[in-house]
Amino acid sequence: MFSAHPFLYATSLQSYSSLIVPSLEMPSYKLYYFAARGVGETSRLLFAAAEKEYEDFRIVPPQWPTLKPKMPFGQLPVLEVDGEQIPQSRAVENYLAREFGLYGSNKQEKATIDVVCEVARELKMHLSLIFYAKEDPKERQRLVGELKDKIAPTIMTNLTKYLNKNTEGHGWFVGNSISYADIVVYAHVEKIVDNIGEDAFKDYPALKANFKRVASNKGIANWLENRPVTPFVYLNIIMSEYTLVYFNGRGRAETARILFEVAGVKYVDKRIPRENWPAMKADTPLGKLPYLEAKGMKLPQSSAINRFLANEFGMFGKDKIEKATIDAITECLRDLEGPIIKFFYEKDETKKVELKKELCDEKIPLILKAIEKQLCKNNEGNGWFVGESISLADIDFFCFMDWLVFVNPDVLTDFHKLKGLYDRIKTHEQISKWLAKRPETEF
Repeated sequence: MFSAHPFLYATSLQSYSSLIVPSLEMPSYKLYYFAARGVGETSRLLFAAAEKEYEDFRIVPPQWPTLKPKMPFGQLPVLEVDGEQIPQSRAVENYLAREFGLYGSNKQEKATIDVVCEVARELKMHLSLIFYAKEDPKERQRLVGELKDKIAPTIMTNLTKYLNKNTEGHGWFVGNSISYADIVVYAHVEKIVDNIGEDAFKDYPALKANFKRVASNKGIANWLENRPVTPFVYLNIIMSEYTLVYFNGRGRAETARILFEVAGVKYVDKRIPRENWPAMKADTPLGKLPYLEAKGMKLPQSSAINRFLANEFGMFGKDKIEKATIDAITECLRDLEGPIIKFFYEKDETKKVELKKELCDEKIPLILKAIEKQLCKNNEGNGWFVGESISLADIDFFCFMDWLVFVNPDVLTDFHKLKGLYDRIKTHEQISKWLAKRPETEF
């Protein structure tokens, strides 16, 4: 019942790639939030419970600076209803609960729902403290202990009292069907479970049963089964998940490093001295560098690493056509890799001159002409290779220019659109910061 947009999201969502077009009689809903559960998840659960169609726009770090000025108050989430924007998570939730008949059947039920929601939301501040303590493991451990021993028991005890007032705790917080209160409690208790596990329910069987009833609601069960696996869950602590292993040079790892910088994702940039390589070679995937350590795996091959990270960080296009275009651009550039390496290692000076002439007169112009033509298909060549924001194709092109400039410093003289793209990438906020601070290396 929803359409999730890879255009603004880091994880592949092929099963939801086609837009759902609402009927003319129904409102058109668009929900904008980050690629996470966070304070946008209650609204998604409300849509799921009501089985209402909507467009789920998931924004990742590279898109946010461009979109922020367009959002009321410069914050998310924002709900758009037939073109009208509603900001603030609670205002969005209240609107949806009223629209979908989930806000109680009378004044008493509405008041009870408000009380229950406020009790559940008391968790938010403490969970926020846990989130922001991610750089201080000892403080985080103290806060999680406080959550487990004091905060969660107090809140869950109070929630149980209200649950027991209706059908002795064997149903819902109000009435005979799921309501806004049940959904808000579910969203917040899920965050407790994320941090301290199922033991949180040990002394609260009625609340656990309510939690499971919400999860088994037809629409919500479908949502929970199919919702995107996000790279981070708001209020759940994720330390650095990535280690990139390569030599102390740009080479085949620089595209990955810039992807990290643009996404604002922390990683360990492990640079191996040449003299250490023979001893560690046998323990690496395929006996080559670079490789990426992520999510319990060691991923070799630079192209595979780049695609993985671009997918993770929302820089691999919004649909199959854009993904294919990005692949085409990166593979076109790879066609030059072999001839450039051959030129680089050629010892015979006469042969080296011949190889350079072939590259400068034929091979490089052929590829640059092709990718400039592709660039001009998007915003007349005045933006990016695909879409409205930087992607893997742009970053790979930028990094590959190091190779091309080595062969011919004036390589972009006759390719004005590509030169403009190169300058845009070079002055990109995160990339310019990286260029200023990255280590000076021999290659």
